[in-house]
Amino acid sequence: ARTIAVTLKCPMVYIDDVKNFDLSIYNLLIIGSPVYAGYPAKEIIDFILDTNIKKPAKCAIFCTWGAPGWGPTAAKYCLDYMKKNIKSECIDEFNCPGFHQLLRTYPSRPNKEDLNKAVEFAKRLIH
Repeated sequence: ARTIAVTLKCPMVYIDDVKNFDLSIYNLLIIGSPVYAGYPAKEIIDFILDTNIKKPAKCAIFCTWGAPGWGPTAAKYCLDYMKKNIKSECIDEFNCPGFHQLLRTYPSRPNKEDLNKAVEFAKRLIH
């Protein structure tokens, strides 16, 4: 998230702070989440489903996953869930491995290559 925000020179807002943030001044919302059993984090689900928060017409989404084997599939489910429920036009998506706290997998991820892909994702959003 930080790499994407720095690349786009835009604010990065933690989900706990988003209710205190005016989203109406933006034309694009970028939402990221770790994957939990094929779904975004509960806080992200709550935000996506909250119809009281006016969201920009366009969004981009990303996620990190740490489960070996089925992680990429779980990421697809997570991203599909986000796209289906956000009620904004999703213009792009990105996913990469990330450190899993319980399984202790991918301890050095996201790595430099992953961060370079995050920069590419961000740059696609401005063209």
